[in-house]
Amino acid sequence: MPRPKSVEVQSISNTCVPQNLLQPDETVLWVGSPSAWRFASLVLPSLVDVVIALILIGVGAFTILRIEKYTVIPIVAEMFAYLVIVAGVIQVLFAPAVGYLTALGILYVVTNQRLLVIDKRHDRLSKEFRRADLTLSATVVTDSGCVYFAEGPIETAAGKRRQIGFEHIDTPTEVAKLIDRTFRDQPATPG
Repeated sequence: MPRPKSVEVQSISNTCVPQNLLQPDETVLWVGSPSAWRFASLVLPSLVDVVIALILIGVGAFTILRIEKYTVIPIVAEMFAYLVIVAGVIQVLFAPAVGYLTALGILYVVTNQRLLVIDKRHDRLSKEFRRADLTLSATVVTDSGCVYFAEGPIETAAGKRRQIGFEHIDTPTEVAKLIDRTFRDQPATPG
């Protein structure tokens, strides 16, 4: 699927952003969401999930193959076996499904004063970043469509600080340029 053409808009309609989350003199410059399918594909089941699923599917299949030998009530054993197989399949599909639904509920917003992460399901602000919060010396764009502009207090296992930003968006380069123009290329204003 081709990427949508990005048209930079300096002022867009504030109607898709809950008005109670914007300050009176704030102008929305960009609104976007993570790509739900890309987000879901990156939230793959862990090795433990896959092992548990394979065990469940194996037990179910074994039970179906051995029903006549070991059971008095074959229909109950067969229903149990199919239920165990379904549980194994759900185990593997659960993580990507949760990732997909999570992405649908996220709204990223760049305004002339802040960078916002909004929970669309509850119309509430999840995170906000002002100029002083942009702790990276430059905005970082990744191949997976992420734009990072700050570092978090949490360190990774490798001893690096966790990067914070808008993840898996369709136009990361344009958004990074907009963030840099709006927050890094202008002198700081008291706020």
